[in-house]
Amino acid sequence: VGGMDIEEVARSRPETVLRINLSPLRTLDRFDVLAVSNHLGLPAAQLGPIASALCRMTELDAELVEINPLVESAGGVLVALDAKAQIDDNALFRQERFRSLPQRGLSGEEAYAAGMGLSYVRLEGEVGIISNGAGLTMATMDLVKSKGGRPANFLDLGGGAEASKFEAAARLLL
Repeated sequence: VGGMDIEEVARSRPETVLRINLSPLRTLDRFDVLAVSNHLGLPAAQLGPIASALCRMTELDAELVEINPLVESAGGVLVALDAKAQIDDNALFRQERFRSLPQRGLSGEEAYAAGMGLSYVRLEGEVGIISNGAGLTMATMDLVKSKGGRPANFLDLGGGAEASKFEAAARLLL
């Protein structure tokens, strides 16, 4: 059902959520399709092609793939009325076809940062943080919070940042 918060549904009605753990070492098999078809009350033959297509999204380095809603037409065909996929930014070197697509939901600052190869998230605080590596950035944010401050951003330059990246980060922060 559209507009539902899956985390809340999983908490309040866990029996309505079916989880199947897959990995590069354990891919989708017939048993998984049968489990999903039984859970949804749909024929496995009808659901199989969609389930297989979703699993193939791992070849595109998808971190998240969602179909909502999936409906059955009058002719018995399953149709994805809406879908979204999130591709791992760190895998874009393998997924050239996605590099030129705009990233949805980014603020102007986040889009600018992404264009410069920076990882930037605006926060509610007043202390700006520029760091070199996600772990160090998180540790710095924790330190700022432990001293009573509030981080104004998460700005990670990534490893081995060049002077031009640092300059772009400083301009963004200011």
